[in-house]
Amino acid sequence: MNTRNIVPIQNGDSKQPLARMFQARSQRESRQRRNLSPSLLQHVTFSVSQEARELAQDTECDFQRQLKEMRAQVDNLRSQWESASVQADAKAEYLRKKLIALEIATRIMNGDEVPTQDHRFLAEFDIALYAKALSLRQPNDDPEKHDSLLEDDEGGSPALVTAEQAPNPSSSDSGAEADTAPPPSST
Repeated sequence: MNTRNIVPIQNGDSKQPLARMFQARSQRESRQRRNLSPSLLQHVTFSVSQEARELAQDTECDFQRQLKEMRAQVDNLRSQWESASVQADAKAEYLRKKLIALEIATRIMNGDEVPTQDHRFLAEFDIALYAKALSLRQPNDDPEKHDSLLEDDEGGSPALVTAEQAPNPSSSDSGAEADTAPPPSST
């Protein structure tokens, strides 16, 4: 072995040729990979182990199970939303009727003339409120005559009148006289 050709590395400049050599090699390999034609890749076959296939099937089964659970949760949330919507509509209707009932009770307690159908509605809606309104009725020397807060629809059952539909009590000169007597008890 010839010892004259071996030179020890003394400074950092000697590392640069090695770095350039590795960089050039990396670039050549990259060009070779890019130059592979798609037709060569079509003839490449891969073999997958049984363990890998089972893992892929298990993963697919887990994914399908999770997807099925998510869909069930979405359906459950949708049905809860619809149920809550129906309940909210029913509650709003009840509160609207309760507001009308309280207005009728106030008119009765003030000693004003209230139509019979309003008396009937209040008695059917809340008999306890109707009884209190009658027991707390104040004598009124100049009772105000009110039109009904209810309006008969085609079926004959009273429907509530909205605030926009309600007649103005100060301008009520209609020919129909309101009966102020309470409806007969149905015992």
